[in-house]
Amino acid sequence: MTKVEAIKKITRNDRGVFSIEKRQFGQFFTTNSDYILQGLEKFVKDKEVVDPFAGNQDLINWSRKNNCKKASGFDCDKKYIDKKDVFYRDSINCLSKYKFICSNPPYLHKNKADQKIKERFFSGIYSNFEDLYQVSIFSILDCREGILIVPLNFLCAENSQKIRNIFFDKFEIVELNIFSGQVFEDTTYNVISFYFKKKKENLEKNKIAATIFSQKKHIAFTIEK
Repeated sequence: MTKVEAIKKITRNDRGVFSIEKRQFGQFFTTNSDYILQGLEKFVKDKEVVDPFAGNQDLINWSRKNNCKKASGFDCDKKYIDKKDVFYRDSINCLSKYKFICSNPPYLHKNKADQKIKERFFSGIYSNFEDLYQVSIFSILDCREGILIVPLNFLCAENSQKIRNIFFDKFEIVELNIFSGQVFEDTTYNVISFYFKKKKENLEKNKIAATIFSQKKHIAFTIEK
C-alpha cells in the first residue's frame, strides 16, 4: 500500500466541458508543454522518444525542441496519423516495448465512457481499472524510463491504488511537477508531470523532489510501500 501525505489537499474532482468525441477518447492536448514540463527538458536530451498516445504531436515537438535523438508516436485516432511522425496503433491493446516514453495519456473515468469505449479499453486485463489513464500506464510498463503527464490523483486517490502499486513496484519518480491550478483549456483536471526510471533495486521508499506550480514551491516527500 502506498502513502502520500503532502499533496492530497490540492486534489480536485471537477471536470471541464469538451466535445463528445474528445471526451470518449479522453483527449487533452498538451499545447502548453513548456509550462507543464519545465525542469524536465534535460531528461529527453539524446534519447529516442516515443509517445504512445501522440495526438497532435505536442510532446513529439517538445522533445525535438529539447534535443532528443529521435521522436515519433502512435495514436488510435486516425485523423492524427501522418505516417511520418505519427503512425496508427492502439497502444493500449497492442502492447510494445519502449526505451523512453514522453506522453500525456488519455483521461476518462470508466463511468463517463460509452459502451463501445468500455468494451475496447476497460475489458480483459484492464477491467479492474477506474480511469483510462490508469489503463494507459499499465500498457506502457515495458519501458526503461520516461516522462508522463497524468492526473494528480495518481499519487493519492484510493481508486488509483492498484495502478500506483504496480507502477512503483517497477519504477521510481526522480523529479515531479504538481499543478494546483488548471493547465488544460478543456478540462479542470489537476495534473502532475514527472520523470521516472526503472528501479535498480527493490527499494521500499521513493523520495521525490517536487515543485508546486504556479507558486514554484519546492518540496520533498516519500512514497512508501
